[in-house]
Amino acid sequence: MISFGAKYIDTAVAQKVYQDDKKEPYKVSFVELNPLDESDREAVAEASERWGLPECSEAISNRMRLISKGHANDPENDKFYAITSQKDNFDTPESSKILAVCYTKERYDGNIKLPFLQVKPDGVELIKKPFKYNHIGTSMMDSIKKLVQGKTISLVSMPDAKPFYFANGFKKDEKCGGKLYFKA
Repeated sequence: MISFGAKYIDTAVAQKVYQDDKKEPYKVSFVELNPLDESDREAVAEASERWGLPECSEAISNRMRLISKGHANDPENDKFYAITSQKDNFDTPESSKILAVCYTKERYDGNIKLPFLQVKPDGVELIKKPFKYNHIGTSMMDSIKKLVQGKTISLVSMPDAKPFYFANGFKKDEKCGGKLYFKA
């Protein structure tokens, strides 16, 4: 089977923060990853490893691997996305330029479940840069919201991530066990 690598979807905006606290907008790329493409799977696995195997990026990498081996239920509704500083050659994603990854699943009702979103942890760099990136998670959320306009995004958040989701417009649904949701 022939499969193609990551597909550019849109430009997103993050922020570079320099050591002197100077801040400037920075354009990043929002791409869809293909779980059937070996280079996409390897890039996510390498990024997860470089990040110290945060549980979300590792889960995303594992889900992509299961789909590629034909061992996943309902894989046609699974989508994988990344925010990357890479500007071209998306058929070969560079793991060192991946800033965030997420996995979404379209539900039976057409709405979107967001099981995992992982932003590169601060300070994970092989070469110290004179800047760090900010607002990567917000860039990812803004891109996902734009992509799924008219649908509801739901998720279960870790307690320390709830302020991030609330700041990005999510609300708590007490009727559904406290799940968070956003109407895109």
